[in-house]
Amino acid sequence: MNYTISQLEIFPDELFLDLFSYISPIDLYYAWHGLNCRISAIIRSIQISFDLIENSNENIRALDYFSRQIVFLRLSVSNESLDFRKLPNLCSLIIDTKLTKKQLDSVQPSYLPHLKRLNFSKWSKNEEILNEIIFSRHSSNEQNIPWLKVYHLPKLPSYFLTNISQLSHIQTMIFDRVTSCDINLILHLQPTLCRLKVTVVRWMSEDMMLTVSLNNKNFQHQYLIHLHATMNTYFKMVPVPEGFPITYDLQSLLLRIFYGRRGLASSTSTVD
Repeated sequence: MNYTISQLEIFPDELFLDLFSYISPIDLYYAWHGLNCRISAIIRSIQISFDLIENSNENIRALDYFSRQIVFLRLSVSNESLDFRKLPNLCSLIIDTKLTKKQLDSVQPSYLPHLKRLNFSKWSKNEEILNEIIFSRHSSNEQNIPWLKVYHLPKLPSYFLTNISQLSHIQTMIFDRVTSCDINLILHLQPTLCRLKVTVVRWMSEDMMLTVSLNNKNFQHQYLIHLHATMNTYFKMVPVPEGFPITYDLQSLLLRIFYGRRGLASSTSTVD
């Protein structure tokens, strides 16, 4: 009886593409890269998600090799030698560590033209330079190309507190820790914001809450279509002034601030 020995190369490219989507970039580089020209060409055609969790030689070599294919990058450890300018197709960047000034300054559309999402889990004064880059020097009107649509920060940056002009082009913003007053500031500075997700960690006094609501009674936000607020602090109900139509729970205060946008989707949750 004659037996035919099958080879791996009989499988179609689509099967390899599906298989490689389950394999880490490190294993792709060291186990599959270089087997033959066809396999190497398939590997070169795929998009890569890279999670840098340690600065080992193996990780750095794979990161350098796939640099132009990386669309998602998560930095869990500092790497001063990493050059974002070598990642031209990066779409999503998550930062869990500190960046150098050079790295911060390279987060701009001329180097990362496809960047759509930027996420910082920590924030310090060193990162404030980034807001000058994002909001001032590179507005969507100036560059005429789509750039950075989702910006996720642990707290409100001081840039928001010192800037009086309106900021532009960010469509979705997420903040892990804000006060109720911060929400009002965010909306005033972001006239084109479509989605806002916040966790409120400190509530304002009764007098301050009443003042903010009354001052913003006629405030309308043109573009906001979705608001998600999580209350991570003790909330106290406030008496409603005579003739005032909306009660002062969290949702109604937010709707009072953003009232006027037809079709606004609002959701609130409370964390005890």
